Amino acid sequence: MDDDIMTRTLCVEFTEFPDADEAWLEEKARAIGEVLVPRLGGKLEWGQVVVLPDRKGIGLALLFYPGFEHDLGLAETVMKVVFEKTGIEFPKRGGKGKAKRKDGLPCVGLGPRFPP
Repeated sequence: MDDDIMTRTLCVEFTEFPDADEAWLEEKARAIGEVLVPRLGGKLEWGQVVVLPDRKGIGLALLFYPGFEHDLGLAETVMKVVFEKTGIEFPKRGGKGKAKRKDGLPCVGLGPRFPP
């Protein structure tokens, strides 16, 4: 895969939802996809939302059009949509601590960021 594609790609997983079954994951993945595509507008070249039943989670693989690889608002939009559709509480700006689910469990751990 060339560097251009890598700089325009965002891949993230949200896993270990407590008591999540495959039907719940599929419902949430579908809801995320239905909201995410319109919110990203013409910035999204390709995207896929998948269910990860073995890890009780949802995965997203998104490819943005050239010119949007440095748009930090895209990652924030993605996170807000996922949090909204799965019940994860988004932390306030400037607040301390990690985002939490309503049941209080930690919920988000991101790996290395895509290259700047």
